[in-house]
Amino acid sequence: MATKRISIKVVSDIICPWCLVGSRRLEIALGRAVKEGLLESRAEVQMQWFPFFLDPTLPIKGRDKLKSYQAKFGAERTAQILPYMTAVGSTGEVNTVTGPL
Repeated sequence: MATKRISIKVVSDIICPWCLVGSRRLEIALGRAVKEGLLESRAEVQMQWFPFFLDPTLPIKGRDKLKSYQAKFGAERTAQILPYMTAVGSTGEVNTVTGPL
């Protein structure tokens, strides 16, 4: 039987916490698919990564994340977002989502 080939194209911003969560969840899903017999263990999965810059104006030295979130979403929405990001980051899927603020 021929080896099944799967091609996955991912467009991602390497500093985006949700892109990190998504890529980790994809890895987990592929592992589960093999474990549950939905995907052959010898299947060839080829992933192609393409860059996308959510904020092309970001300076090389970076900027304060918390201030950036507040400027983009407002203080009230940022206060709602951060606990959820922390909760997702503590699930074991990823080590951290927010990084230092």
